[in-house]
Amino acid sequence: MKTNTRHLWLAVSLLLGSHLFIGCSSSSQITSSWKSPDANGKRYQKVLVAALTSKPAARQTVENELVLRLKKKGIQATRSLDVFPPSFTQGNLPPRTEIIDRIRETGHDAVLTASLLDSHTETRYYPRTLNYVPVAYYNNFYGYYSHSYQTVYTPGYYESTSSYFLETNLYEVTSEKLLWSAQSETYDPSSLGSFSKEFAKLTLDRLSRDGIL
Repeated sequence: MKTNTRHLWLAVSLLLGSHLFIGCSSSSQITSSWKSPDANGKRYQKVLVAALTSKPAARQTVENELVLRLKKKGIQATRSLDVFPPSFTQGNLPPRTEIIDRIRETGHDAVLTASLLDSHTETRYYPRTLNYVPVAYYNNFYGYYSHSYQTVYTPGYYESTSSYFLETNLYEVTSEKLLWSAQSETYDPSSLGSFSKEFAKLTLDRLSRDGIL
């Protein structure tokens, strides 16, 4: 369980080092969420969205969809890419004060982060099948004796499925404290685009249900 002692700057500092998977989901669900008592009665008008990953394609696509969903709810939102482009760090993580000051200077009052917690791949073997189909001669002994069964043969094969476990956090800029957190599971990835749309919808729906944003 999260506590409000976790700070915004710790999350933003992961922007270059974390890894968000770049697959996509055919099935996603929020498995749990938590809200700080400090979040009661608060509303945020301008949110910075940060997909914590070193993979540019994943970062851009996930941030785009979350920003789009936020704007549909009438909330101003900005991608972290537009505030912290790759050139901002130049290979080195800036000091905490520089990161926080940049967020405050751009007028954001909250930061929404998304990152990969864990992944699991399961491989299952499906054995071969052999189905017998009797021919027309099967009805008498001689026909059966002189003609063998026709067979339908399906070779065995392996099939792998993957599950990804993600965490989404909302931090308040003023206090730098964690106000909301949710964990989700994405099963059997297929494409980045469809995952991002589904993930963004699930996240914003839960934020609304939990009385935030």
